[in-house]
Amino acid sequence: MCFAKYLDIRLEALQKHVLITPKNVGEIYLKIPESELWFLGQTQQNEVEETVRTLYKNGCNATAEAICERFAKVGVLFLRPVREEYRTQS
Repeated sequence: MCFAKYLDIRLEALQKHVLITPKNVGEIYLKIPESELWFLGQTQQNEVEETVRTLYKNGCNATAEAICERFAKVGVLFLRPVREEYRTQS
């Protein structure tokens, strides 16, 4: 099984835990290799977006920002509207 398919399965599992341990889930997202972020932006966009929203809602703003920055750095910009939404609420 390639790493990307394995990652898809794991993101589904992480999504179930983000409400319980948002900081830990965010830290796992920050360890995802940059080479996989483009793939996730194409295949798991809804899951990633939901996780980032949950991080913002639970006060893990720095982690959510770091995740958004990592995706943007590799040219995956689907998190930009979420980031802007929570920046204007602050």
